[in-house]
Amino acid sequence: MFLYELGVAEPYRRRGIGRALIWRLGALGRELGCYGMWVLVDTGNDVALAAYRSAGGKDEGSCSVVTWDF
Repeated sequence: MFLYELGVAEPYRRRGIGRALIWRLGALGRELGCYGMWVLVDTGNDVALAAYRSAGGKDEGSCSVVTWDF
């Protein structure tokens, strides 16, 4: 399962909302037969990385992003 984007408004951060959403999405993925979940994160996005890690995610550090500018 690909987690495309997750956001929690600033006043509601650090309350476990993001972690709960990630856990629920993971549960839904398991129910649907997905073998795992992944998300791309900018290496400097410490807030997102902390949220994903607190929900049990691990940084694989094994991805290259290829882009095209037009």
